[in-house]
Amino acid sequence: MKGMKTNMRNKLVVVSKTFIGKYPICYLEERKTEEKSYIYYHYDRKTEQYITRTLIMLEALYVNHLINDNPDLLQNLMNNGKLYLDIERRVRRAEKAVENQLNKWCSEDKEFQSALSNSKFDKCDRLERNLKARAEETIYPDILYI
Repeated sequence: MKGMKTNMRNKLVVVSKTFIGKYPICYLEERKTEEKSYIYYHYDRKTEQYITRTLIMLEALYVNHLINDNPDLLQNLMNNGKLYLDIERRVRRAEKAVENQLNKWCSEDKEFQSALSNSKFDKCDRLERNLKARAEETIYPDILYI
């Protein structure tokens, strides 16, 4: 059985308190890179090896929130082996909410509609990116950081 491996460049953040033999069912490392990211290791009983997933962008933002603001929930999710399932669920919900809000704002925004009807696609793109950033600022705290 292949055991837990940690990379010395990374920082071990949290380890599950549930074990299979002498190995935790999952653990999480923070990658020491310019952008915040984590590596999630989950033990696969069939292959008797750890499966790794790199958590970046929204996934990393949510994990960082759990580490800093809700460590008990993080530990509970790790102990149950359900961290990645929770991450996927929340990220999907946040992305869908942002998309819905963006579509609503684009359909209501007079400047965007004018640029669209006049085939000014560069301007549409800039306006859409701005509206999306505003939607993310509004929605992420309500869905990811609760």
